[in-house]
Amino acid sequence: MVSLRSRATLGVRACLALVSLLVMGAAQAATCNTNFCTLDLNSRIWVNNNGWGWESSPTGWSESITTNSGSAWRTDFNWPSGANNNNVKAYPSAVLGWHWGWHFQNTGLPVQLSANRDINTSYAYSVNFGGGVGNVAYDIWLHTQANPNTENPSDEIMIWVNSTGGAGPISQQTVISNLNIAGSTWNLHRGNIGWNVWSFVRTGNSGSGSFNIKAFTDYLRANQGMPASKYLTSVQFGSEIFRGAGNLNVTNYNTTVGGATTPPPSGGLVPNGTYRVVARHSGKALDVFGHQTQDGADVIQWAYGGSNNQRWTLTHLGNNVYQIIGVESGKALAVASTSTANGTNVDIRTNNGATNQRWTISATSGGYFRLSPVSSPNSALDVNGAQTADGANVFQWSWTGGNNQQWIFQAP
Repeated sequence: MVSLRSRATLGVRACLALVSLLVMGAAQAATCNTNFCTLDLNSRIWVNNNGWGWESSPTGWSESITTNSGSAWRTDFNWPSGANNNNVKAYPSAVLGWHWGWHFQNTGLPVQLSANRDINTSYAYSVNFGGGVGNVAYDIWLHTQANPNTENPSDEIMIWVNSTGGAGPISQQTVISNLNIAGSTWNLHRGNIGWNVWSFVRTGNSGSGSFNIKAFTDYLRANQGMPASKYLTSVQFGSEIFRGAGNLNVTNYNTTVGGATTPPPSGGLVPNGTYRVVARHSGKALDVFGHQTQDGADVIQWAYGGSNNQRWTLTHLGNNVYQIIGVESGKALAVASTSTANGTNVDIRTNNGATNQRWTISATSGGYFRLSPVSSPNSALDVNGAQTADGANVFQWSWTGGNNQQWIFQAP
């Protein structure tokens, strides 16, 4: 697999694009072929001839963009092979919203994730890399501020609908496989290049489709600890080209920002969010042993050190029932089976909504709570033998009210 190189220089390249806005083409049915030149697709979306990685290409490269209608555009390119075949050379793309500055107003962006706004998108295209390497992908940017100018983002979400010639994203952590989101199956790759990069790679290429981008941000909020306070500032769609001579022909593309949808149930005893979960008797945190991420990885207690294997994201499902997802693994806190027997182990597992992966939370005293698996309502999350040592195992046990069965949710 050809891996995406660091794009920490993207902000510098994008600043060049801002300069090009002053000389942009203004009409549809137009073509431009200089690096970072721009054309208006319609009154909300523009096309950027974004050759941000051109310096790593051999000489003789070329790239152009053409608008054909208010929803159709293409790029034609020739990025020769050379010493840096694993480097992305360009991302010619249609842009809605921010790109190190603002091209259009009244796009519907930015939107704060907590507003639960639909962002519906549709695409249809054909692509030919001429035997080379590339993808077709959405590139979605998030910021901590409501109206960024040239500030770098905090997060980048990529949604790959095509991977050709062995192209692959930045991937610095264990891949989370076979996620069902927005009606398709994806593998999630994670990395950091000065900001977080979340790359959802479709398990099979798709030449056309439609979905709600909110489904992906909802997943990250519920399973990866993404704060709802962040702002989605930009949606882009195009092709990352590593090498090859060919074209991307987008025959129909649109993205619109809609109204709010019903958020996940709220009003539970514990607000939705990411926490460290601390045992009352020992003061130690719920921990996935050894930073493991596979199904069945053991859950123990350990002195809190701030690592993601000690951070958990709670989502209220109604009636004080929660799913609890490990930030590092993206997997659910679970009883190893639906057995009600004392001593059944607690571990992490791919979230499938089963009753042994859902927890009823009830208050005890002093801000502490009992956590009972829905599959075994008379049991509780328990530290074996009320041990206080690092590494003491966690399992389910009949509720006795002991301090080793009571937990507090604290800011991580």
